[in-house]
Amino acid sequence: KYSTIMIKNIPYSCPRKYLIEFLDEFCAHENAKKKDAEGTSHEETAAYDFLYLPMDFRTKNSRGFAFVNFTTARSASRFSDIFHQKKYWDFVRFDLWPKKIEVARAEIQGKEAAVKHAEESSYECETDEYLPVCFDPPRDGSGQPVQMTVIGNRRGAASSAEYYYWEPRRDNNHH
Repeated sequence: KYSTIMIKNIPYSCPRKYLIEFLDEFCAHENAKKKDAEGTSHEETAAYDFLYLPMDFRTKNSRGFAFVNFTTARSASRFSDIFHQKKYWDFVRFDLWPKKIEVARAEIQGKEAAVKHAEESSYECETDEYLPVCFDPPRDGSGQPVQMTVIGNRRGAASSAEYYYWEPRRDNNHH
């Protein structure tokens, strides 16, 4: 059982906001199926709390894969069951994309480990738009307000995440 997945073969022109819409739609659909006649859910909510879409900082395109942490292993498994090896983006805006979605277990598992890894990483980019993000409360597709916090730091500038302090690397060759 695992909760963090790697989604492969994402269209290079896909920005983070489209991926968020795609994941929100998945969660909303899953959660709607779980509700009874009174609108009450008796199962765990499908939601995600971490997302990283690595970017090629020169071309401003994605590198074709993303990491997502779902709040339950069941949601990660369900996402994989629905989308793995499906024709890409029959679901979203990329109908000409020839590759199929691949879903795999991510090496780094869980929100805490993903956030720690991102905090310890530097990214050579000019915008927080390309950095990993976490969500509080987790995004469940309901449209309720969710705080998005940028994680990690851009090389040469501190991250916008207030709780993370970054000290520039010292150049020991300077005399």
